[in-house]
Amino acid sequence: MKKIATLGANLNPTEQAIYPEVLKGLQSTLANMPAAARDTPQGRRELKVTGMALEQPQLDPKMLQSIAAPTLVLAGDHDLIRDERTLEIYHHIPNSQLAIFPNATHMIPFDDPACSTARSNASCARHS
Repeated sequence: MKKIATLGANLNPTEQAIYPEVLKGLQSTLANMPAAARDTPQGRRELKVTGMALEQPQLDPKMLQSIAAPTLVLAGDHDLIRDERTLEIYHHIPNSQLAIFPNATHMIPFDDPACSTARSNASCARHS
């Protein structure tokens, strides 16, 4: 792999990484999905993705030290992943850059596509 960009990355789905209200919202989504919705393709996909967000990943930060590719770690300052966890990821990846976007959420590519694209492109150009 030549280059990596990661956005709103997480190492484990605990309250040390994700804000408690976000975890409760995910749990509520699973618990309150109507039975009829659970049987649709979209409902099954939502159940799978939401369930994964509550269970995955389970990574030791030390594993990140083996990443050799230049890595851009992106997050919003209002991300659902705590800033401390984003910094932990950044500090464990050699040759990484950090970009935390002001007034941005976990959805920075949708919230401000021009800004996130420009930052990603600048990082890629730096490592070309």
